[in-house]
Amino acid sequence: MTTKGHRLLGRWRITSMELWDAAFIDLLGSGYIRLDADGGGEFAFDDVQGEIDGHASSDSVHFTWEGSDEMDNASGDGDAQLEEDGSLTGEISFHRGDECSFTARRWYLSNSLLVSQTVPRAYRSVLLIVHPMTRSDSALPRPERVEAIISVQCR
Repeated sequence: MTTKGHRLLGRWRITSMELWDAAFIDLLGSGYIRLDADGGGEFAFDDVQGEIDGHASSDSVHFTWEGSDEMDNASGDGDAQLEEDGSLTGEISFHRGDECSFTARRWYLSNSLLVSQTVPRAYRSVLLIVHPMTRSDSALPRPERVEAIISVQCR
């Protein structure tokens, strides 16, 4: 993928997989696939992680990958295509193993800064909440969707 403005580039949140449910996909963190302009990228779901080497056409990408599955070496190939509704669909295949289709949505990350008003100004706390957000999200993040909470003491 050598085109910087390619429509497939960026981070996509895996929302469903043919063989595994949402609890499996997000067991160790939110499942995602990221496609970079240089043809690289990565994906992760459950305890599966892979680095991508891909080649794109106008609305699709084919890739090979190397990584790990339960801390064992793993590899395979895959593909993804952009659908009319804006979703990304595709398949991730394990060498001599499972082949699983997936659906993903573009993943927008939103950072919210909340400053505590109850402590003296010299010791204000800053709470950073990082959560995945799609364009359809309009409410504050639900606790099960929060990616990280970082508290920093500012002087």
